[in-house]
Amino acid sequence: KEKGISYHKGKTWTTDAFYRETAAKMARRRAQGCITVDMEASAIAAMARFRGKDVLHFFYAADNLATEEWDQRSLSGHEKMEEKDQVGLLAIEAALRISEERSLSRLLDSCSLGRLTAPPSRVSGGLLHTMYRIETEKGVYAVKHLNPEVMSRPEAVENFRRAEALEEQLELAGLPVVAAIPFPDASGSGAETKLQRIDGNYFYIFPWQEGQITDPKTISADQCRAVGKILGKIHALDAKNAAFKEPEYSEIDFSRYLQISDPPLSKLLSDKLDLLNDAQQQLNAAREVLPSVRAIVDDDMDPKNVLWHEGNPHVIDLECLNHGNPIQSVLNLALQWAGTLTEDFKEENLTSFFEGYLSSYDNGFRSYQAIYGIAYEWLDWLEYNLKRSSGLIGSADSEERRLGLSEVKSTLNIIRYLHRMQQKICRILENSLPPLDPKRFDTHDERLVHYHLYFERSLTDPAYP
Repeated sequence: KEKGISYHKGKTWTTDAFYRETAAKMARRRAQGCITVDMEASAIAAMARFRGKDVLHFFYAADNLATEEWDQRSLSGHEKMEEKDQVGLLAIEAALRISEERSLSRLLDSCSLGRLTAPPSRVSGGLLHTMYRIETEKGVYAVKHLNPEVMSRPEAVENFRRAEALEEQLELAGLPVVAAIPFPDASGSGAETKLQRIDGNYFYIFPWQEGQITDPKTISADQCRAVGKILGKIHALDAKNAAFKEPEYSEIDFSRYLQISDPPLSKLLSDKLDLLNDAQQQLNAAREVLPSVRAIVDDDMDPKNVLWHEGNPHVIDLECLNHGNPIQSVLNLALQWAGTLTEDFKEENLTSFFEGYLSSYDNGFRSYQAIYGIAYEWLDWLEYNLKRSSGLIGSADSEERRLGLSEVKSTLNIIRYLHRMQQKICRILENSLPPLDPKRFDTHDERLVHYHLYFERSLTDPAYP
């Protein structure tokens, strides 16, 4: 229905006996409600029952035996190949959807959330995972089904568990976050876990939070100030100088993707190789001089992950919480809230974001223009989606590849816009941020980026505070 394709539901008659499909048998099967005849369905159903697996029977009617003469249609293996490919992908998508909805029912049972009182409905939930609004006898919830390809990575579960622990710190600090609900684990030990595993799939369950995501083109300076303040509070929870580490250099070979990609993708890349290589060079140069500071960071706190309800912000999608560099984090997020995602940069929004941020947490750093290359970390997301749209990672279904291609287009636009606006934004970062007030700082505070402090009088002056 979603794709506007006509279909029929009914019974199938499985038989391998070509020449025993008599008129009487066909009439009898029709009377029983059969709409197709096939050669494999009963064996597949028997195997699935024996193995305890679910199976979806999805048929593409190649020829027609319901008329006086045989209508061959597209039975020949070389007829309508593109249409057959699309039908095959559609069957996979339908099976995944049905399997997912059954998993949701089992999830609700395992968490004792009661029966569904309305069908699950998909809601916008980011670019990787699938979100549902779920209404049960016990309340309304948001359920996030984590991307199976992401969860197949060896480090995935550990990363999510780490984010859960940091999420609890934000909750205890009273920050406005929408945190996942913990439930007793299956061991019976009384321990609780937020990450739920059902039928090999992973889920989070959240209380339903009313609110709307602000249209990126209408974000106000007040909203930027409020979000900057929250980000500063997150960074201030556990900030400290860290031991120096060699930077991780970006070494993406964009010309390789130009060679292996399909025409729509190669056309996107063909005239942007110089831009991408320059951005990568600037990114690596910025990583070399980035101060070694460590804090709790939420690098996914962009405009799509903040709900606004009655004028108040609520941060969602906390699975990216980690320990990282707060200088890198605030620069990237400030640029996003200032309009670089929509090619509608507003100076007031950038300075307001930093104003809110520095009112909550100030490590003394001000040379953000010197590390502007950090903004080109979008290259990592670009590479992921180049692989996704080429079918090198993730599922092979058409929707996944379409989403990958769409993200390649939008990410290239963001990188191009950041490059075009670089000089203007760097001037603002250098000249328009709130100045340092040295009286606010204890020079022995390990949270500071020390070499950016300055002193009003000589250190030998006994009157120095």
